[in-house]
Amino acid sequence: MKNKLKQLAPIPFNIFENHIFDEMIVFGTSQRGLNCQQTLSKSGFKILFFADNSSKRQGNIINGISVKAPEQLNHLINVPVIICSWAEKFIFKQLKDLGFTKIFTDGIGDSTSTTDIKTDEIEKVFQLINDKNSCDLYKAIINYILYKSKITYYSKYYIYNHPLCKAEPGDVIIDGGAAQGDTAIFFSKQCQENCNIFAFEPTPSSFDAMIQTINKLQLSNITPICAALWNKNEKVSFWESPLTSHANTINSHGELKVDAVCLDDFIIDHNINQIDLIKMDIEGAELKALYGAAQTIKKFKPKLQICLYHKIEDLWQIPIFIKDLVPEYEIYIGHHSCCRLDTVMYCVYNHCNN
Repeated sequence: MKNKLKQLAPIPFNIFENHIFDEMIVFGTSQRGLNCQQTLSKSGFKILFFADNSSKRQGNIINGISVKAPEQLNHLINVPVIICSWAEKFIFKQLKDLGFTKIFTDGIGDSTSTTDIKTDEIEKVFQLINDKNSCDLYKAIINYILYKSKITYYSKYYIYNHPLCKAEPGDVIIDGGAAQGDTAIFFSKQCQENCNIFAFEPTPSSFDAMIQTINKLQLSNITPICAALWNKNEKVSFWESPLTSHANTINSHGELKVDAVCLDDFIIDHNINQIDLIKMDIEGAELKALYGAAQTIKKFKPKLQICLYHKIEDLWQIPIFIKDLVPEYEIYIGHHSCCRLDTVMYCVYNHCNN
């Protein structure tokens, strides 16, 4: 069991102990937590409980496992807890204060074993990437996943500000995963407000905050849309984290029902005849949303800024999908944090390759 457990990456304040752990608690019931639970269960570990800070989740049974408040599990303080949440530092302190002694993380977004890595696809991505710096960054991310090698360097430019792939005056922009409007406002400032931005955000609280900020700044060039980007138009189940908006995601176990839209249909329905930039940071829904934007991308060939870090398979599936869709795209990889967060694929259409 010890070797299987070591496939999960510890955050810096955790140390794996030389014990055999047969029973565990998974903290977090988002899709990330469910993925971790399923991986551990398949590997032979017994998951005693889910822990979650959401009162709406507590008392439920998910995948045959009861969901408890952390305080209800203080009789199990010597059982290892695997944190599956972007709020791991907060939860780590919470668990330490409750007396838990064995606290680990799932590897910042993925509970991945080496058997999950598709080496043929990864090698193909290396061939698709346009420059050496991007290849080096991509290699560093893969090495982190495979060997937990420390990521020692990052992109020199700010996230969503690649020198060849950034918002420019006159652009019509799709901001997928607009949160409270930070990125849309960044794009607007970058263009001296000479751009039009459609800002998609399905989380009601984040959407309301974005509306307030836009009104306060009197930004008439940002159109907020309370919807998720997806591969079709429908109502989807959505989970809103009680701790951080970075964990909000489309999830079949979510209590909320939100609107999801196919970008291709949205463009047609609103008679939009120009798209220059598409940014997506949508918590693992990127590939599905790209399926729903395929005709828009083929028609307008916009600059693309697509997050690759929410699902391990996005690292190869998304670049390959985009290159197959529009072979003339040049692909660059940016990395903007000291861990596996904030890896972004930047794509620019090269007219000379047409």
